[in-house]
Amino acid sequence: MVAANKQNLLLIKGQRKSVDNGLRLLREKRSGLVIMFLKLANEGKQKQKQLSKNWLIFLNLIKKNLSLLNIKELLNQLNPKLSTKLTLKYKNVTGVHLNQLDFAIDNQPRNSLKTNLKNSLSDFNGIFPDFIKLAQLKTNCLKIATEITKTNRQISNLETKLEVMQSEIKYINAALLERSNAEKAILIKIFG
Repeated sequence: MVAANKQNLLLIKGQRKSVDNGLRLLREKRSGLVIMFLKLANEGKQKQKQLSKNWLIFLNLIKKNLSLLNIKELLNQLNPKLSTKLTLKYKNVTGVHLNQLDFAIDNQPRNSLKTNLKNSLSDFNGIFPDFIKLAQLKTNCLKIATEITKTNRQISNLETKLEVMQSEIKYINAALLERSNAEKAILIKIFG
């Protein structure tokens, strides 16, 4: 415990004010992070539902279109071409660096491909960006969840510190009151 004097009492009350302000800010940060997490999670759920429907449609098209080709013919027709350009940016949201992938898919015509295969590849180009966005949403949700956990620990630490300060303030007030009462009793004995 600290020494029971008015100077320590004022010092602890000032520190308590700072801890209260820090606690309020951390709670606001946590609220903002939870709102952002729920927004991204909801967006991810909607994207996943949309992708699951589109993916089944795409797989059925691929099965139908590729059933006409054998694998050797398919590999000969699919010459590797650079068709996707990815750039990564970061966005700072309440202390969390979220990934923002920007990508462009270049639909270069492949004259050597059969029409069925061209259609299948263009269909895949339509859903590939959604897969990237879904992966990005999941990664960002994990980062935000980690930050929420960290903020909860900080809040818990500050709440514990606040409780200790409250008990020190009570101890100092009780000691000062006892000292004041003892001084009054002495004065009453002397002058009474």
